[in-house]
Amino acid sequence: GEVSASDTEGRILWKQQTGNTPNERAFPVAYRRNLYFSGANEFVTTDISYGSVKNSVFLDDDQSHVFGRRVVVIGNTGIFPANRSLLKFNLETGDFTAEIPIPGGTRMTPGIYGNELLIVNQKGIFYRIDSVSGKTISSVQTEVQQPVVNNVAVKTDYAYFNGRKGKIVCLNLLDNSIVWTRSLTEGKALMITGDLQCGEKGVYAFSGSRIYAVSAETGENLFSPVPGVSCPPVLAGDVLYYGTAGGNFVSADAASGEILETINISSRITASPVYVDGKIYAGTDNGEILIINP
Repeated sequence: GEVSASDTEGRILWKQQTGNTPNERAFPVAYRRNLYFSGANEFVTTDISYGSVKNSVFLDDDQSHVFGRRVVVIGNTGIFPANRSLLKFNLETGDFTAEIPIPGGTRMTPGIYGNELLIVNQKGIFYRIDSVSGKTISSVQTEVQQPVVNNVAVKTDYAYFNGRKGKIVCLNLLDNSIVWTRSLTEGKALMITGDLQCGEKGVYAFSGSRIYAVSAETGENLFSPVPGVSCPPVLAGDVLYYGTAGGNFVSADAASGEILETINISSRITASPVYVDGKIYAGTDNGEILIINP
C-alpha cells in the first residue's frame, strides 16, 4: 500500500503509506497536480509535487478496488467506479459529488470515447453514458459475462472489452454493432489480467503466463500464444514489449510475434509496463523500477 515518487534519475522524491494493502496489480493515476490512488480500503488524493495528502476517503465493500480497478478522468471530472454505480469526484479535492447508477452492477474500469463513458455491466450489457448528464445514450447486449477490473479499451472508433472467462468483444462505436466476439480458448475459461492492448493490427491479452494476440479486424489469431511471460505486455506502435519468467525483456513485432530484440535484465518484470515519451517504465520482482530506452 505504499506509494512512492521518484525522478527519472531514480532519486526518491517522497513516499506515502496508505491503508490499501494487500493491493496486487494496483497503480495510482496522475492528473495535473494530483495523484489518485484507490484500493481495498481508501481513496487517497495526494499533491503530486510534495506527497502531502489532500484527502482520504474510506471505501466500503461497494466501493473497494482490487486487482487494478481505478479512477479515470474525463473533461474536468473524476470518475470513481463502484460496484453499483460510477461516482463523480472533484479533481482538486477528491470529494465525491454525484452518482451515475449502472443497472445490473459493474466491476470494470470505464473507458472514454469523446465525452462518453463506456462500461459493461455484470450481464454483458454495454452502456454508453453521457458524462455530464449521466444519462444512458445507448446500450448493447453482448456475450461477455461478468467483466472484472479491466477497462473498456478504445482505438479510434472501436471498443474492446473482455469477460471473466476470456471472451473478447469488438464493438463499432459508429453504429453500435458488434464486429466480432472471440473466446481465446474454446471450452476453457481464462482470466485475463491487465488491460487489453489494442493497436491498428491486433488486440493483445495476458492470461496466466501467456500473451494471446488476435486480429483487431476479425478476431482471428495473429500468432500462437507466447508462453513464459511474467507480466501483461505494453504496445507501442507496431512493437509489443514484455518481460519473461527467465529475466529477459523482449521486443516483438506486433503483427507476427517475431522477436526483434532480447535484453537480459536479471530480474522478472511483474508490474504492467508503461510507455511514456519514448521510454518504457517497468517494475520488477525485487522492487526496482527500470527505465528502458527501446
